[in-house]
Formats: sequence, C-alpha cells, structure tokens
Amino acid sequence: EILYLISDLNLKNKVKLSLNISQKNIYRKIKSSDCLILPSVEEGIANVVLESMGLSIPIITSDCGGMKEIIKHKENGLVFKSRNIEDLIKNMKTITEMNETKKNDMIKSALHYVKKNHNLSLIGFEMKKLYLKVLNE
Repeated sequence: EILYLISDLNLKNKVKLSLNISQKNIYRKIKSSDCLILPSVEEGIANVVLESMGLSIPIITSDCGGMKEIIKHKENGLVFKSRNIEDLIKNMKTITEMNETKKNDMIKSALHYVKKNHNLSLIGFEMKKLYLKVLNE
C-alpha cells in the first residue's frame, strides 16, 4: 500500500524507504531527530512514541486511538486533531519556536512518564498477571 501511494502521489524522488535497519540504528536515527511526528489516523499506543519519549525526543502526535492516554498536550508532548493539517502545522511551529527551558521541561515530563508507566519490569509484571488470569479462566 505504501509503495502504491508513493507512486500514485509521485513522491518517488521525495520518499526514501529504509529496509533492514537494526533496532540500534533506528534508535540512532530517532535520537538525532528534532522531534517525532506521529500523524496516524488509527493507532493503539504506538511503541515508537514510547521509545522516543525514552530517548528524550519531543513528540507531536495525532489524537488517534490511545495516544491521548499517553501524551498530555503541552505537558509531555503536543497533540493535534487527526487529519487536520493546519493543526499539525500549528504544533510543528509551536515546537520549533518553543524556548529550550520549556522544551526540556516537556521532554523531562515525557521521560518521567514513560519510566514510571511503561518500564520493562512493570510491563512484564502486567503481562504475567494477564496470562495467569487467562489461564485461570
């Protein structure tokens, strides 16, 4: 589907797909970015957002699915209305014009949130509880 869209929208010279990249190199690319934009229309809770929060990268996400549960607008990231390009652009301007102190506070808040709510031991514990519940039923 993505290949079709690239071709259909005549974006072959604008879009580069990277294949077979190690997780370590993906994290390097994220870490070298100014921010992560998640423009999804449908999403649960995107792992790439949690990973980027853990890498101290500012987040701009659409309000799709479970993303509003994770990102609190102007507290630990920015949220725009799904499919609303003007709202996305407004948030992109907000992040580029944000002073360093405010941006760092937002990044710290995101890092604190992800460490507190999505750390590996907590997720493992919750998965174990779920499995035991399913097995007992």
